[in-house]
Amino acid sequence: YTYYTEEFPEYVNALPSFITATGPKQYALAFDQPHPVRKDEVPEKDFVRRDTWQTDTAGERQHAEFDSFDDVLNFIQHPARNDPLGGSDFALADPDLLEQPDPRPDAVYYALDNWERPWVLLVDIDAKTIAHNRAEDALPHNTSGRDDEALLDVTGILDADPAGYPYAFEDVERAIEYGFEVREIFEDDFDAEETIV
Repeated sequence: YTYYTEEFPEYVNALPSFITATGPKQYALAFDQPHPVRKDEVPEKDFVRRDTWQTDTAGERQHAEFDSFDDVLNFIQHPARNDPLGGSDFALADPDLLEQPDPRPDAVYYALDNWERPWVLLVDIDAKTIAHNRAEDALPHNTSGRDDEALLDVTGILDADPAGYPYAFEDVERAIEYGFEVREIFEDDFDAEETIV
């Protein structure tokens, strides 16, 4: 929460050019605690997606949900107070009406598909997948019957820094290395005009 409210705003100008208020088709937030929505009998949400445009039944864009990136930033920092769903029953519940605080983003995501640049190819290299594969390789016997958390626990990945996460810093470092390897493939084998890691 501190990162998104205090540090992240300093990096907004360094984001890739296709990350705009209306560029990716969606933004998504994961919360550290589930938060209720306005409609009764709907489960509390610990992950929400919000479209950047309202569309008609044919999928044509009608109205932008965010006027500027400041609106996106406000949504990230205070999601329930700035939910683009507005008065919808599925908007996050107003914290002023609850006994729990405004939900806090644990992670922020943008959709890989983009309104203005559909030709942009994005590759998601996930540290969780790298950690899972590393855990499977570390055990000498068949791991097919073991669930992910047990697998990560028995191989020590859950206890490694950052403790409690389904990956270790070495998996994040390996994901970054893979990113640069993929960039080389795009540039050398496919003559890509521009690549960003």
